Amino acid sequence: MHNAGKEVAQNVSLQLSTIWLCSFILSLWFNGSITYRQISTEGKWKKIKKVFSMHFLQPMLFALTACIYIFPLELFLRTLEFPDGTNEIWQALTVLALSMFLIILSLIPGVVFLRLRTRTSLLHQVTVTGGIMAGILFLIFTFVHMVPALILTMFLKTSGIMDLTPHTYGVPTAAYPAEYFRDSAWQGVRSSDEKYYLLKAVKIYSLGDIRLICPLNIIQSYKDSLQYQLLDTAYDDSVRGKLQDAVSHCRRVKSQELLTLEKLPQVETKK
Repeated sequence: MHNAGKEVAQNVSLQLSTIWLCSFILSLWFNGSITYRQISTEGKWKKIKKVFSMHFLQPMLFALTACIYIFPLELFLRTLEFPDGTNEIWQALTVLALSMFLIILSLIPGVVFLRLRTRTSLLHQVTVTGGIMAGILFLIFTFVHMVPALILTMFLKTSGIMDLTPHTYGVPTAAYPAEYFRDSAWQGVRSSDEKYYLLKAVKIYSLGDIRLICPLNIIQSYKDSLQYQLLDTAYDDSVRGKLQDAVSHCRRVKSQELLTLEKLPQVETKK
């Protein structure tokens, strides 16, 4: 698969600086002569204030506004997949069309709210705008099925319910039979005193007294399930099927019986 957005480190300051510099150059190119005419008869400090506002402050605000779109778009593009053999021109056109589609959709609620502001009550404005936003979200979910899963994943990781960091866990042999972890997907041995199974695993669910631990191969399956291909339900069904198969090897243990022993290096996954 060709990934539209590879997982690379995002340098936020570099992005902001690049956008600001482009805005600054364009502002000088298109508005320099206008600014010159406006300040030609003004005093020294008014000239400085006008130039600063037109060619430094406004481009900076444009850069910040652009970043409101950059980061959500990066999230969509980073998880976008293309079938093998897809032409690079077609990939670029798809990314451009998707970006414009999302930007235009995001502008609609604000435009509607501003048009209603002087005509109706605040309650009506909020109701109509909220309904439009809900409709837009539904439309996005229809075309990009992984969005709900991505939102849920962010919530689970932030709250600590899910932890995909590999660890070596100890599970008492007295509490669980050997058959419980006999599947070939489990990478584990017994401790030297034979009292614990030492398992390389991740915690996919951790709440209350319940801990759901899974073999390391679930990491790749889970990340694949967050990828998508536009309007390709067969691809969605395929990655979900692989995730369901990986989850079938997970095992539930009690929190007081699970020992966290050693943090392991991150598992390398396919891009």
